[in-house]
Amino acid sequence: MNCRGNRMSPGILLVATSIVASFQLPVRGDTPSSGPRQRDAAVAELSKQPEVVWKLSPLPDLTGRGFGPPNFGGILSHEGLLFTTDRLGWIYAIDAKAGKIAWGYRKDDHGRSAAPTIAGDIVYFANDMGVVALSWKDGIVRWRHPIEHGASESAPVVVDDRLFIAAYDGFVHALDLDDGSEIWKLDIVSGAESSERARLGDKPARPKMPVTDGETMFLPIFDQSRMIAIDLETGQLKWSLHTEGWIGARPVLTDRFVIVGSQDRKLYCVNKQNGDVRWTDTVSSRIEAGATVHEGSVFFGSCAGEVVRTDVETGNRNWTFQCDFSADKRSPIYCTPLVTDKLVYLANMEGQVYGIDTEAGTLRWKMRPLPTSEIVNGLATDGERLFFTTRPQGEEGENAVIAIGYAEP
Repeated sequence: MNCRGNRMSPGILLVATSIVASFQLPVRGDTPSSGPRQRDAAVAELSKQPEVVWKLSPLPDLTGRGFGPPNFGGILSHEGLLFTTDRLGWIYAIDAKAGKIAWGYRKDDHGRSAAPTIAGDIVYFANDMGVVALSWKDGIVRWRHPIEHGASESAPVVVDDRLFIAAYDGFVHALDLDDGSEIWKLDIVSGAESSERARLGDKPARPKMPVTDGETMFLPIFDQSRMIAIDLETGQLKWSLHTEGWIGARPVLTDRFVIVGSQDRKLYCVNKQNGDVRWTDTVSSRIEAGATVHEGSVFFGSCAGEVVRTDVETGNRNWTFQCDFSADKRSPIYCTPLVTDKLVYLANMEGQVYGIDTEAGTLRWKMRPLPTSEIVNGLATDGERLFFTTRPQGEEGENAVIAIGYAEP
């Protein structure tokens, strides 16, 4: 299979600004390479007000398709690089310290991806084509696996020598990690109730981002208002949890529970083994973003701008923090929190990033990195900085990748 991507037109540049510099995006070829298994950094400790360290933003679209500059997908930090995608189908690796492109890859117009997955020396992206595996160091393609309708709102899960992806075609696919060949697939549509309004066009299903404990994959399916548990060895369904609202949030795991939010305004804590609900915590608006577990508590946000800390064992609420509202009285949160012993970090669509005291639930700092720009994806960290992507609010604002932290002396 020919896996060579397209080279960027000489007219298309990207701009990295700490001191403004423009440069062409280097595009790598397809010769395989190898590298050691890498580990990610701890969450940054930004105890005082941070500042914008750098900004990477694309110039207006020069492809002639007439829909303006591309906006970015999910973001992941790993070993000094950031990985993200844009609507034009580019996959980027960005130097996390300098804010400059390390490499880029594009094969046709396959759109944005959710945050990718890294295992060993490979980064795996799911997009409108299917799954692509590249060396995370240099962007060299290892393999591509096409899937009808793609899987751009889901994310690959890697366990041992297999990769698992839930796709718009209505199947969970188990792929060989070495070459992307299919081992088995599980039908997640037959017999399930689905909302046509929640699906995307003619796509049979709308699975979201799963998690795994190494034996079971826990998968939210948006249009079916349910989360399912799949045995990864056999490919069989173990149990199914139905809620009263669509589920777009990525679940989070503890030793005994899987926790997920729903548009029915409830956070569900569920027994991993049998799907029994241990408790629910109800907020004032729908839950769209994933939760984070830290030191016996679960932290999550709602589309009313609430940030909540709840005890994992009992479901008792510890505190609630209210984010600011926009001029039209909206403050939805689509960002999974990052949590340390001291601070909870998250952003809301209104455009601000917050540092909230972990114990007290009080504001330590907040900042608006760009005027009239929204933040609708999650945060990433390299242990020193926080990273996120922005998009315009209506006709104003910017599509950008942003790093915040403290400037080096």
